[in-house]
Amino acid sequence: FIWGEIKEMWDGGFTEYIHDWWNLMDFAMNSLYLATISLKIVAYVKYNGSRPREEWEMWHPTLIAEALFAISNILSSLRLISLFTANSHLGPLQISLGRMLLDILKFLFIYCLVLLAFANGLNQLYFYYETRAIDEPNNCKGIRCEKQNNAFST
Repeated sequence: FIWGEIKEMWDGGFTEYIHDWWNLMDFAMNSLYLATISLKIVAYVKYNGSRPREEWEMWHPTLIAEALFAISNILSSLRLISLFTANSHLGPLQISLGRMLLDILKFLFIYCLVLLAFANGLNQLYFYYETRAIDEPNNCKGIRCEKQNNAFST
């Protein structure tokens, strides 16, 4: 796949290659896959110990390689969208959504702004009812307690 992209860039020229968004996504996807392979090799050579995964540092090459691999898999899945243009039903839908993208982003911005305003208002409204664990250790409610009392705890 990488050789095909290099050949396409060589045949069409670099400026023509970068004008297509799918080519840029292919370049990013291939770069992330190569970075994943490189980091896996670095992790194998440099950290060939048997330390448990919980004791690894935050920037361990294997952890970064797994994150880059996940991102490149997402880009690989998104690459399938380019095949939609050949379909008689999905092609016009893709073009319509592409032209509506700016309107969708404006709507999402307004939606997030309203959501943030309501969250801020509710925080101010219920702030006075929060108890701290230091003041009342047995009757503590909220996120600052040692044992949280919320919808996700049992």
